[in-house]
Amino acid sequence: MPKVTIYILNYNYSKFVAKAIESALSQTYKNLEIIISDNGSNDGSKETIKEFSEQDSRIIFLDYPENYKITVRQNKAAQISTGDFISLLYGDDYYLPDKIESQLSIFQKLSLDWGVVHGPG
Repeated sequence: MPKVTIYILNYNYSKFVAKAIESALSQTYKNLEIIISDNGSNDGSKETIKEFSEQDSRIIFLDYPENYKITVRQNKAAQISTGDFISLLYGDDYYLPDKIESQLSIFQKLSLDWGVVHGPG
């Protein structure tokens, strides 16, 4: 089973980030690594993320003290990722339970000419 890395990018989404993390953790596809990048939040998001990261070893928490370019934060997550596939989730959104399983199934049926599987948000 290929490993899928889910990047959760967060900046001041304290009202939503728990649901985003829960939706990643509750995927029907289980071979997951979850990298949560907090981009200098000052609204309590960091505390929520820390609680989840202490409870689940699949979570890697990148805790940045200041807000910076999102592309830099996303690239850092890519550098440490160990997944065969990557899925991007913003801290104010969530996944349906079978999202990763469905996309991976579709991706594996495609020819090698394909590099991206995308679905509507």
